[in-house]
Amino acid sequence: MTETTVPVNGHEGVIQRLKSYVDATDRLEYEVLEIFASGLVAMNHRIDRYISTTRPLIWEGVGVFFMQNGKIKEWSDYTISVNR
Repeated sequence: MTETTVPVNGHEGVIQRLKSYVDATDRLEYEVLEIFASGLVAMNHRIDRYISTTRPLIWEGVGVFFMQNGKIKEWSDYTISVNR
């Protein structure tokens, strides 16, 4: 769900996109560093840690969320750095 991946739709699309990482992960950590909001747009700067002996990943980036009726209508992540 970053700037280089094909968009997915709905809960099931998000689950399928993240499934391979979650299945290979022993523990997940999400550290939100900052949150910004203006009107119907919210953004967060965060670090996602997928702690695993087989497929570790530390991703830092910015999430941009477009809201509609109090729910996320569209979500995109933009990568700052990736450590594998």
